[in-house]
Amino acid sequence: MDSSPLHAAISCQDGVVVARKSKAGKPVPNGDMQRVFGENLKVARTAADLTQAQVAELSGIRQQHISRAESGRLNVTINTMSALAKVVGRPLSALLTPSLRRRKK
Repeated sequence: MDSSPLHAAISCQDGVVVARKSKAGKPVPNGDMQRVFGENLKVARTAADLTQAQVAELSGIRQQHISRAESGRLNVTINTMSALAKVVGRPLSALLTPSLRRRKK
């Protein structure tokens, strides 16, 4: 994974989360936001020492949905994102920020 940070201005327009800039100053494609959220969710979950099953129990969201969200295969609603952020103890904005993705060690 590329270790250079990405930068994006995250905003909400008409209930849709929008990322304005990427590493090269270009818009972040919508599909990439699913991937960014999923990667950040997994990092936050493991940092909180929680399993997907524990997050499912605490959030009321099926474990299969959490797995698909973490892999970027699920288009997650804002309500689901908010519930998951609360369980892993991170602000939703942190889970939507590309620069917070795990970096190479």
